[in-house]
Amino acid sequence: MWFSTSSNVKRKYAHSLEIVETATSHRAYVNTLQINRIVEEALVSRVIDIGADPLSDVTREVAIPGETGRFDFSVDEILIEVKSVTYEHGGVGYFPDAVSTRATRHVRALQRCREDGIRTILLFCASHSGVNKVMTADRIDPVYAAAVRDALEQGVEVVAFGCTVSPQEIAVTRSIPFAI
Repeated sequence: MWFSTSSNVKRKYAHSLEIVETATSHRAYVNTLQINRIVEEALVSRVIDIGADPLSDVTREVAIPGETGRFDFSVDEILIEVKSVTYEHGGVGYFPDAVSTRATRHVRALQRCREDGIRTILLFCASHSGVNKVMTADRIDPVYAAAVRDALEQGVEVVAFGCTVSPQEIAVTRSIPFAI
């Protein structure tokens, strides 16, 4: 296990769990608060290429049109919601790892925006070195899985990316398949 230490004296705990090593010697970056920073770096550097204008700014925490809540990013008027994938079995990363009404709400909001003519992307970031493909965890959250299937049918794009995970670096490095 790897931890980080904060100098913020107002924090309840001085340390945060960052990386765990699995029984199969893979590493998983588990600090979900930092995943959006890693994805943002990949969007800015175009490691994650979504076909946006190369001069476009990446905007964080974008209000969901006509609703409460926020999407993670907007790039060139493309709305992006990021989901962190750390649950792995047999080389497949599954999301979610627990029932998530919030994640389902985000997928449905992406779908509504798509129906209004806005390009939308659901982006899975697999921060586990053993993940080579991402799928919805139907057995864990069948409602979420159904929402993703519906969103795909309505034109929401779903993409997945894998990361290099080491004590020295956490970075998005490759596109990986997504399957229902």
